[in-house]
Amino acid sequence: MSGPDAVKKFLESRAKTEDFIKTTQEDLRDHIYDHPVPAIGAMDAYQWVLFLSGHTRRHTLQILEVKADPNFPKM
Repeated sequence: MSGPDAVKKFLESRAKTEDFIKTTQEDLRDHIYDHPVPAIGAMDAYQWVLFLSGHTRRHTLQILEVKADPNFPKM
């Protein structure tokens, strides 16, 4: 998948997640899902929302760190 395609897919997926969070009448604490990493274990939907935002922030900061390196190619 190309970079632009990956960004497009991410933004589409994030928009669906945001719409669900804004419109759901469900109690997010009542929906439990196992994390694919067994050591993390089960999380409820509220915890998943927090996890998603923190995970995205982590990767964003990693990207910014790489781009701030003086050896990173200038466009």
